[in-house]
Amino acid sequence: MKPIKTIKAGRKTVKVYHDNFQYFQPNDHVCGDCSIRAVSGALGITWHTALDKLVEKAHKLSDAPTSTECVGALLVENGFKWHPIDVSNGGKRPKVHEFSKEHDSTCVLRVSSHLVCSVGGYYKDIWDCGEKSLYGYWEKK
Repeated sequence: MKPIKTIKAGRKTVKVYHDNFQYFQPNDHVCGDCSIRAVSGALGITWHTALDKLVEKAHKLSDAPTSTECVGALLVENGFKWHPIDVSNGGKRPKVHEFSKEHDSTCVLRVSSHLVCSVGGYYKDIWDCGEKSLYGYWEKK
């Protein structure tokens, strides 16, 4: 797949493959903080506030602050509901860019080894993960 454009984001260049991708990095980290970014975007809070909330939740759960379980518990506590993607009948998992275009709501999407925020039809990340397949998502009720 050929990128439709590239954008300069700090020290790096990001290849963009889908028109509903938006670069989103509320902190200066290059990678490794997808859970914090996703929570920040979904809850509309700063990166540092998201980290503080995840650390607090991690202490209560005796888990890592960036674990899927910790993120999920924090999102549910803030009015989100988990929706698994069922492909038991031979269905196909939707891709991030497809799902985002079809859902105007605020969601955190779970894909392989990654979390990404989707708001108003756009997925927001530091790289275009639009081709990743969804395992499930938390949606704001």
